[in-house]
Amino acid sequence: MASNDGALVSTILGELKRAADEEAQRILAEAEERARRIVEEARARAEAIRAERARLREGERRRRLALKLAELRAKYLSGLYGVAERVAGEVMAEALEMLLNNPEFRRLYVENALKEALRSLSSKDLIIEPCRGSEEFLREALSSILMTGRHPGVRVAIEGARDCRCGFVARSADGHEIFNATIEAKLSEVKEHLLAYAWKILREEGLWPNPELAGLSE
Repeated sequence: MASNDGALVSTILGELKRAADEEAQRILAEAEERARRIVEEARARAEAIRAERARLREGERRRRLALKLAELRAKYLSGLYGVAERVAGEVMAEALEMLLNNPEFRRLYVENALKEALRSLSSKDLIIEPCRGSEEFLREALSSILMTGRHPGVRVAIEGARDCRCGFVARSADGHEIFNATIEAKLSEVKEHLLAYAWKILREEGLWPNPELAGLSE
C-alpha cells in the first residue's frame, strides 16, 4: 500500500512540475512577446521622431530657399527695371532737348495739348496756367481753335505762369477737373508706357522669366 501511495505522490508531483513548467513557459513566452512589442513600438516612435525632425529640417530648408529665391528674384527684377528705366530716361532727355530747342515743336505741342484738354474737360469755364515761355503759343493756339466753332460756349481765362518747361495746366473754374499738359507730365506718362513695353518685350523674348531663374517666376 505504501508503494502505491509513493507512486501516486510521484505522479502528482510530476504533473505539478509539468504544469508549472508549462505555466513558466507560457509566462516566459508572454514576456518575450511583450518585450518584442515594446521594442517595435520604441522603434516606431524613434522612426516617427526622426521623420518629424527630417520634416522640420526640410521645412526650414524650403523656407530659407524660398527667402533666398525671393531675394534673387528681387535683385533680378531690380536690375532689369534699372536698365529699362535708364534707357527710357535717356530717350526722354533726348526728346525733351529736341522739343525745347525747336520753337516749332513747342508750338505744335502746346496746340495739340490744348485740343486734347478741350476734348477731355467737360466744364465750359476753364482756367489755364501756361508754363514759362509757353504763353504766346497758348494764346495763338487758343484763338485758332476757338475760331473753328467746335467748342461753343467755352470760356477760357489765362492766368499766371507755372514753373515748368513747356505746356500748361488747365482746370475747371470750380476746380473739380484738372488737365496736366506740362511736358514733364507728358514725358512721365510716355516713360511709363516705354517701361511697360520693355517688360512686354522681355517676356516675349524669354528674358523674363530668365530660364536660369525659372524658379523665381510668379
